[in-house]
Amino acid sequence: MPKKKLFLTLLTTLLISLLLYFVFNNFKKETTIIAQSIDLQHKAKKEKINLRLENALDLINSDNKKAIEIAKSCLSESQQLENKSLEMRSLFVLGKLNVNSENIHNTQLYFDKALLLSIELEDNWYRGEILYAKGKNQYRLTNTKQALETFNEALYYCQLSKNYKTIGATYSMIGTIFRVNGVYSRAIEYFIKSRLNYSKANYSEGDAWASYLLGQIHADLRNSEKAMHYFQESLNKYQILAAADGITDGIAICYEQIAKLNLELGNFDEANKYITMLLEIRTKNKSVYGVTNVYSLLGKLEYLKGNYLLAETHLNNSLDIKNGVLSLHSKPSVYMYLGLCAIKTGNFEKGIEELNEGLVIALSNNFKKNELEIYSKLAEIYSNTNNFKEAIFYKNQQIELQDLILYGEADVQIEQLQAFHELDEKNRQKRE
Repeated sequence: MPKKKLFLTLLTTLLISLLLYFVFNNFKKETTIIAQSIDLQHKAKKEKINLRLENALDLINSDNKKAIEIAKSCLSESQQLENKSLEMRSLFVLGKLNVNSENIHNTQLYFDKALLLSIELEDNWYRGEILYAKGKNQYRLTNTKQALETFNEALYYCQLSKNYKTIGATYSMIGTIFRVNGVYSRAIEYFIKSRLNYSKANYSEGDAWASYLLGQIHADLRNSEKAMHYFQESLNKYQILAAADGITDGIAICYEQIAKLNLELGNFDEANKYITMLLEIRTKNKSVYGVTNVYSLLGKLEYLKGNYLLAETHLNNSLDIKNGVLSLHSKPSVYMYLGLCAIKTGNFEKGIEELNEGLVIALSNNFKKNELEIYSKLAEIYSNTNNFKEAIFYKNQQIELQDLILYGEADVQIEQLQAFHELDEKNRQKRE
């Protein structure tokens, strides 16, 4: 009996052990399956958020409001998943989307939050992207000094991550700042760097953009034939790209510049043709800023044709929209033509007031091209009214500024250049 009892005890122990083994193994398998299922669900959610963010960017021109709603939803979901990488990307996309909304200042808040996450994640690629986008926004809000500093910092992190496409874009923005300030030799230098980096990135649109930038340089220097050559070259390249991806923004900017050149050459019918095509694209893409420039061109066209009241209507429409989108970059020209229209219709005092308003904006923001135009018009107006003292004053201002630009010494704000060179030196030391 003791042996039998012992045998039964051992047998019971063995059965219990086997039962526990199978139960534990099943539990382990079920736990693994559940964990794998949760992991797959998280991956699926991440992929879905990424796809929705791409969709939001695709809607930036056609339905910006819906795009912002999608990006906000992605931000909320990424925070619930505690995925900082997706949270960073959602904030970055929200920043880019708000550039085209009435809440343009919100862009900086989104970019700043995204930037902090990129630093925490040590993601140099996104850090460069965010800094570039932030710099563009600062420039659009006429914070040129800050924009130069931000662009230079963007270059450093883009170079670390070999993000050649954004390096090219950053060089083009820095070159544009120099061009607007009349420092054409430096502008060309940065445009060449831009083209080389776009080439490294195999970015076809960069080649089209480089042609466009060279067209702008020649247009500023009154070399209409070469300017037209480069704008047509750029247009042809953008049309090929648009046939593949349906994006027409590049075509639009070329239409705008070709229209301007034709206005200057007195080819009003040709100018009107390109303005009409431009308006069609800007309206279809719901580009508020783009539409303001169309009205500005229409105002200039009607002024040159002698239809001053109609010109004023177009110019005021442009100005009303520009005030809404907080843009200063083309306001001086609008005020200049409003002033010229007022003088042509017999309201001399109002005309001078409008011209001076444009000049104040141009001076305070270092828009050298606009300064030259307004000085020239004021000198001509005062000469025609026999006020030779004022005519000589404005003619001298025009000549002085032309000389500065001619010798490449235009007055880019000293603190802007100093800040740029200091940051450039810091970055050089980091690379050594």
